[in-house]
Amino acid sequence: MSDQEENERDEMAKAEALRRALADADESDRDGLAELAESLRAAHAPSELSQKDHEEILSRALPPAKSGGGRVIRVTFGVVSAMAIAAGLLLYLRPIAPGKDPASEAPIAWARSRSTAPLFSEPWKRGESTARIDRIALAREHDFRENRFNSRLAAPDRTRGRR
Repeated sequence: MSDQEENERDEMAKAEALRRALADADESDRDGLAELAESLRAAHAPSELSQKDHEEILSRALPPAKSGGGRVIRVTFGVVSAMAIAAGLLLYLRPIAPGKDPASEAPIAWARSRSTAPLFSEPWKRGESTARIDRIALAREHDFRENRFNSRLAAPDRTRGRR
């Protein structure tokens, strides 16, 4: 018997073993070559995943669900909600300090909002939009500064730390 015939018989025996390994349902007998062949076949033409394989993949990928973990979240939300309601009630029902009447406090004299119409006596001409915008900005800047000055005089503690 020649080397070529011996190699052909050896290849035929290995091919038959591979065919049996692929057809065999028992996965304990599989060798590395059979697993590679099945992986290649699944990559080329995937088949339907069995329920058993699906459950096995899910059990490896997902940790088991914990029971009772939502209790802490529900208690936390309940406590925070109760505290928020209590704080709201305190703010709503809090008595006014004696000698302080909120209605007697002087209101802040804000500059009233205005139209830009009095700033311009003639109709606008093309090409003069920059000058028009500058006049509007100067007038609004004056109102803004007046508002800031008035608010600092009326309530100095409310504007402390703001700039």
